[in-house]
Amino acid sequence: MALRGLAADMARNTAGIWKAVADAVDPTPPRPKPDRAAEVEPVEATIDVDAGQMLVPIDAWTRILEQVGHVHEAGQQLAEARERAARAETENEFLKEQLRNLKAQRSPRRPAAPVASTEPPASTTSTAGPRLFRARAVASRWISPS
Repeated sequence: MALRGLAADMARNTAGIWKAVADAVDPTPPRPKPDRAAEVEPVEATIDVDAGQMLVPIDAWTRILEQVGHVHEAGQQLAEARERAARAETENEFLKEQLRNLKAQRSPRRPAAPVASTEPPASTTSTAGPRLFRARAVASRWISPS
């Protein structure tokens, strides 16, 4: 409510604006008086540190522990990858050996070509003449030499 009244006063009298601002703002804020207990010299806290120890900030220590954790995890992943690689290599050698055995078992000969007979088939005796049979017999001798 006081601000509304202050705003109304300032709106009516522009010359009074600065005076109202100056009255609203205290040029010297109150300062607390010093305590007698605060005047006593502070005692430094001492921490006993052995010769083989050193103090490390908590943030730095946390960062170091995280890095050690990452290194440990990377070592585990590397060991797993080596194991998978060894397993794959063993399987590869086994499959190559099986392939060699299958090739050795397969006979080296090729299947024989079918022998062409000089006699005409029984199914073509109806309308084919003797000339056609003779041409087939001659052609079969040219194609498959005996």
